[in-house]
Amino acid sequence: LVYSSVLPDQSFLTGANSSYGFGSFDGTNDIVTASAVNTDYKSFSVWVKPTTTVTKSSGAEPIGSFFSSSFSVIWIGAFGSGLTDELVTIYNGSNITTSWENAGDASFPNDSWTHLALVWDGSKYQIYYNGQPQTTTTDGSHVSLQSNNSINIGQGGASRTEFFDGDIAGVALWNKSLSASEVSAIYTAGRHTNLLDSYSDNLITYLAFGNSDATSGVE
Repeated sequence: LVYSSVLPDQSFLTGANSSYGFGSFDGTNDIVTASAVNTDYKSFSVWVKPTTTVTKSSGAEPIGSFFSSSFSVIWIGAFGSGLTDELVTIYNGSNITTSWENAGDASFPNDSWTHLALVWDGSKYQIYYNGQPQTTTTDGSHVSLQSNNSINIGQGGASRTEFFDGDIAGVALWNKSLSASEVSAIYTAGRHTNLLDSYSDNLITYLAFGNSDATSGVE
C-alpha cells in the first residue's frame, strides 16, 4: 500500500508517495499487479485519461481485471455486441453482466481526467461517471469484483492481449458500498485528494503511482 497524508501544500510532491502520482500505460504490455484480498469489493474508484479519446463507438480499453475462480474485467468503450451505445461494461469471461448503455455524448477524453466509480447496490454494480449515477443495465447474473489471486490494472485478463493505453490514477477499492454522496464528494474533491484522509473506512486497496511508466509488479 503506497500513500501519503495530505499536507497543506502538496504541489511539490510528485513521487510514488504522492496523491499527485499516476501511471502511464503504453497499451502494449504495461500492467500493475496488486496483491489481492480475498473479499468481494463493493466499491471501485479510478481516474483515467486515455491516449485516444474513448467513446461509445470506439475500441474498448481495459481498466482492470479481478481474478478468483473466474475473472471480471472493467472496460470503457464499445465492447462486445448486442448492446446499445455502451461506454462502460463489466465482462465476466463469457458474458457482459453490467453496462452503461445509451451513454449519449459522454466519453473518456484524452485531454482531461475522468472519474469512474462502480458501487454494489445489492443486485448490480451501479456505474458513476464524474460523480453522477448512470442508467446501469444488468443481465441478472451475479458478478463480483472479487479476487483471491491478483488484481491487474491496465490489462483485460491473464490470457488476454488487450492493454490500456494512457494514464491511470487513484485506484481504490472498498469492501463496503459507498453512498452516492460519497462518490460525488470524491469526484468533487478531485484526483489529487488523498482518500486515506476522509474515505479510509473499509478501504482495502489503494494504489498511488509515481509519475513514470507503469510496469509489471506491485505498486
